[in-house]
Amino acid sequence: SRQKLRRMGLTPEQIDLLKAKAKEGYTRLTLVPAGIDAHLQKLKNNLTDGLGKDKNGKPAETWLSDSVKPSFPNSIETTDPKRKGAYLLLTNPSESLLPGSKNKTAITLISEFEKAGLSGLTLADFLIEERRHFEKTGMHLVDGSKEWSWLLNSRAASRVLHAIWHPHDARVSVSADDPGLSFPN
Repeated sequence: SRQKLRRMGLTPEQIDLLKAKAKEGYTRLTLVPAGIDAHLQKLKNNLTDGLGKDKNGKPAETWLSDSVKPSFPNSIETTDPKRKGAYLLLTNPSESLLPGSKNKTAITLISEFEKAGLSGLTLADFLIEERRHFEKTGMHLVDGSKEWSWLLNSRAASRVLHAIWHPHDARVSVSADDPGLSFPN
């Protein structure tokens, strides 16, 4: 309700924006605490490690590519200056990807998102939402056999992170690539 949102410290303008986004399908609201990026290792260990089981029935660990490992966890950079404090993450649980975003480079999507007043996910956001989505639906945010998702606000060195649920390996996979790269889906 409006009173609860006011008690949270939201301005009337922010409340109106939330209501408008809810009409667009953004109905999942998560309060992400300040400094969440300092806890990437714990998020990975507690939220996505073990979501699936390997061929021997053991919990599968989240896979980090060679382009991510040297930066993980302490040198993964969040590039959105609005995410330095606590923030609200608004997502649409019925859409794993923003419609019309497939097959585009990170450079193109960042520009399109900014024009639309949107912001992409960080690695922390993805780990939180992947677990939350799985617990509610039994499905994964991004099925790597069909699609993948740029994490537009996370960098490993100059590379932009992207993540998927890898169904063959039954685990979350995180990589980083040049922001000018586009993968066909």
